[in-house]
Amino acid sequence: MDAQAPVLPPIPISVRSDERLWAVGCHLSFFCGLPILIPLIILLIKKDDGFVASHARQALNFHISVAIYLIGLVALLFFLMISLVGALLAFLVFPTFIAVALGAAILSVIAAAVSANGELYHYPLTLQIVR
Repeated sequence: MDAQAPVLPPIPISVRSDERLWAVGCHLSFFCGLPILIPLIILLIKKDDGFVASHARQALNFHISVAIYLIGLVALLFFLMISLVGALLAFLVFPTFIAVALGAAILSVIAAAVSANGELYHYPLTLQIVR
């Protein structure tokens, strides 16, 4: 018989409430209209605080990635609109644009909730630009 080891829950790290608040602010900056600037400022201010700096890096990388993805979709839409066949296919790009933006909003809320619990969070499909 193949017995698997039980999966243990992650060991909680001791995180102060002010550190959690800074981390939540990094992730919720998506809704303030400054999704890249706020995590960058927090990273520069709190670079010595491991928990906050980690969340600031994650949020900054995610928001930069989302911006790159959305700019790419707009460019694709522009180039598709040039050709007649592309204009017929362009209707697929707009729903994808909406899905990416909505997914970014949902993932930002999930990341904020996880960081409020004092845990580390890693966004999926994120380019690691800032290390």
